[in-house]
Amino acid sequence: MTETTNLATVITDKFKIPARPQAVIDIEEELHKKVPDIEVIAAAIRGDVAISGATLQVMNSPYFRIHAKVSSIPDAIRFLGLDRVGLVVRHVALKNFLGDTGLERFWDTTIEIAELAEMLSIHLTGLDRDQAYTAGLFHDCGFPLMIQLSPGLKTIFEETDDPVILSKAEEEICGVNHYEVGAVVGKKWFLSEQITKSIEMLPKAETILMGEQDEDLVIKQLMALILMAKNIIRSIRQFWRASEVVAEVPVYVLKIFGLSQEDYEDLVDSMVARLDKQKQGEVENSAELVGQNQ
Repeated sequence: MTETTNLATVITDKFKIPARPQAVIDIEEELHKKVPDIEVIAAAIRGDVAISGATLQVMNSPYFRIHAKVSSIPDAIRFLGLDRVGLVVRHVALKNFLGDTGLERFWDTTIEIAELAEMLSIHLTGLDRDQAYTAGLFHDCGFPLMIQLSPGLKTIFEETDDPVILSKAEEEICGVNHYEVGAVVGKKWFLSEQITKSIEMLPKAETILMGEQDEDLVIKQLMALILMAKNIIRSIRQFWRASEVVAEVPVYVLKIFGLSQEDYEDLVDSMVARLDKQKQGEVENSAELVGQNQ
């Protein structure tokens, strides 16, 4: 039995790893067909009341920049496309299983990171954008399971998002870290091996991205996209707090994309401007919707 198999067994024994709901299985099977049937996918979503309601709620959140209220699953598919709706349903199903009590900001942040990872992948790589989005969406999915076992870890998570610091604290308390747990969840939910490995190895990012450990380039790029997206989120929050400081990104992350610190700061500025403009647009759109409903 390999070390990886041993670790997976330990994690499965220690944590209640969620199985994919039937709705998710049905949707993914349909998406893999040459010509997916929209009605079959819509029916699968509508058939699970919890997933259906939560999916529409997410679709109408600011992150998807839809300038009209989405009131039905077919509307959601029309606006966002089959693949993106499939990803959102998978995220919603996992969130429903793990619960969001006291973790509302955590789940919001995962969507922000996924969106940024996707945008960065378009600018910096030739990766499939949905692959980058999925890696961002699921990279911290093991954390809610960790705090079910040890609620005190939530305090540490609120103080830092550094994978090295977090993994050390978690290993001291639980014997494993949430990136390893998240990788097991990802495998059970049939995420690609490249995505699950990029999640599992985030605490070793410096060694891997500096080339001291031989890994697939796609895995390295996914790791770097996640770390850069997390860093930009930090910078954006500082911007909205009227701070001009750009959170420094590690050199080994920039190296993967051939960027200088100056290039990175320009990239952050453009992302901040884009998201700030989006935020302003959402306020205006909200006002319009209120006016229409009065």
